[in-house]
Amino acid sequence: MNHNKPDVYLIPESLYYRSRAENLSKPAKLLFPLILEEYRKALAMHRQDDSGGIYCELPVEKAMQALTCSRQTAINAFRELEQRQFIRRIRLGQGLNARIYVLHPPDIFLLEQV
Repeated sequence: MNHNKPDVYLIPESLYYRSRAENLSKPAKLLFPLILEEYRKALAMHRQDDSGGIYCELPVEKAMQALTCSRQTAINAFRELEQRQFIRRIRLGQGLNARIYVLHPPDIFLLEQV
């Protein structure tokens, strides 16, 4: 068992029952739990930007590997989650990972912060 990877990923109810998730592609639905896991780690490490916002990083290459998909499919999944306002990405420059902000984290993450 690899202790760097979780045994399960949290799939929020909002991926199934919210209008903004309607017609969300399968790669986007599979990518979001990976982003949430990175967000959970960022919370635990208190990774914040200058204004106190919690952000995580998930390189496209890591998403490609986890989803076993092409680069373009992974990019499209990130873009789809961004367009549907699940995440916001801030690109920092060529060769650098984008900062990913989870716009509406599941309540379980908010409870862990208390």
